[in-house]
Amino acid sequence: MPGSEPRERTQLPDNLEDLEQVLKHMRVAAGCGQQLQLEHDQVLAVLRIKQQEVHLLQKVEAEKEHEGVVHLLEVRELEQQWRSQSEPLNLLTREPERLRPGVGTSDAFSASPLAVCDSPPSPKKAPSQPYNGLAAETGTGGRRGDSNTEVEGQVHRKGSPLHSSIQL
Repeated sequence: MPGSEPRERTQLPDNLEDLEQVLKHMRVAAGCGQQLQLEHDQVLAVLRIKQQEVHLLQKVEAEKEHEGVVHLLEVRELEQQWRSQSEPLNLLTREPERLRPGVGTSDAFSASPLAVCDSPPSPKKAPSQPYNGLAAETGTGGRRGDSNTEVEGQVHRKGSPLHSSIQL
């Protein structure tokens, strides 16, 4: 194929030119790829900084919210303390009015000190009477219906063995 050689020679510069164009495009693409990678890295760095800022802002917001809740709880606790302390005060301010119902306005300093003590005394237990010191020693009284009434009866009988053993 003697005629194909000159055609190949003429195609070689065209092929070379095509290859040079492809190589040029590859270099441009590689440069663009490097540029894109550099821009990508910069954007990632900016994104990390923004994420840190968002995280910090969320943390600050959570702390503010927590402080607000703590403050609200403290206010509620103080209100409850105020109510619990003012309730007895209100009762005390109404006490003179209750003690003197006939008077429209009450003066706590002019009220009789005996007026507070006009209520009937509370019933108290009568002290038990010891029988020859037996009840005092055992710590029981002579109440009827107790199991000690039989013993008490024996204490009062002069001929009983219990009476003779008690009086030494």
